[in-house]
Amino acid sequence: MRSKSAMVRLSATLERCFGVERAVLVGRAARGLLAVLRIWRGSRPKCRVAISGAICQEVLLAVLVAGCEPVFCDVDAADGLVPDSEWARARILGADVAIVAHLYGNPAQTAGIRSIFPKSDCLVVDDAAQALGSHTEDGLCGSLGDIGLLSFGRSKQISIGNGAILVRDLELAAKIEADLSMIVGRCGQSKSDLQRTFRAKLDSARQQLIATEVPDAGGFAGLLDGMDWMLDVPFDAALSEGVLSALEHYQEDSLARVAKARMWRDCLEGTGLVAVGMGSGCVPWRYVCRFPGIGWNLQTLIAEAIRKRGIHVSTWYLPANWFVGQSVGTLPGVECLSREVFQFWLDGDATQESIAVSAEVIRRELAQLAVLGKYS
Repeated sequence: MRSKSAMVRLSATLERCFGVERAVLVGRAARGLLAVLRIWRGSRPKCRVAISGAICQEVLLAVLVAGCEPVFCDVDAADGLVPDSEWARARILGADVAIVAHLYGNPAQTAGIRSIFPKSDCLVVDDAAQALGSHTEDGLCGSLGDIGLLSFGRSKQISIGNGAILVRDLELAAKIEADLSMIVGRCGQSKSDLQRTFRAKLDSARQQLIATEVPDAGGFAGLLDGMDWMLDVPFDAALSEGVLSALEHYQEDSLARVAKARMWRDCLEGTGLVAVGMGSGCVPWRYVCRFPGIGWNLQTLIAEAIRKRGIHVSTWYLPANWFVGQSVGTLPGVECLSREVFQFWLDGDATQESIAVSAEVIRRELAQLAVLGKYS
């Protein structure tokens, strides 16, 4: 009963904060996206979805499982966001859904994208899974489309578990809730076995890329086939109280994230690492920067050297269009960001002092590799 009460209060809190009619609670944001796309796809002979090539693979998986065709958009490597010209290109190619991802917390101008994908014919999904609290002059990320996506999953700004789908239309919300009650994937193997198999194939393709510096999209093509089970994550009502509590303190936490990101930027000045966005209105998921001009091999050497010193760093994402077999070079901005990006943690364990120490360690490792400031 207590969990049920917390669920009701959590939904009401999100509805009030984001100004929507209904906040549908889900086990994973990508599972809610799948429900939305299946409903949209159901009344149409076909559905094309405009999506960034720099995106979490689970978002792409939801598009594919829904029976939709992705139309990949390139990004500006300076902030990881899709420029209007790419959204317009996707619309000309027949896309009637736009998934606007505020990558790394950098706020995209969803209102402008709405003008390219008009409400009368199109669906705009405002994906704030990495951007809780980020905003533009038009409002909070997640609140500016027909549908909003929020994630409270592992490593996000609130990393307790579950997610939410923000819906403006109550009839659509009811259809989403009905779809969520359906089983997504059925398989004979355990999820852990499938996960290990997938990771092994993905790591093999990545190692080939790193070793040769010659991207081969064929190594990644088809890796998401039969991976429906990745979206089959049930909602855990017991986590609702924790998410509510985290939201109550989130204003303070979001300001701390912004301050930590600025600390990373200032401490890394002169190293050659430059911020990817992280500007006005951004509540960063992680501090994200890039080393302009490097390749996949050097990126890996740098990341491994940093990790050996006990510093968390990530170099995701791989170009999403490779997973469906699109040729290398199709999205040059996405590929540039993919081989140059570094992400550093901003969670509670990161302090101003630890960031300063970590940045100095990174500076020494870059000097050891003879790349300190080389590409700046």
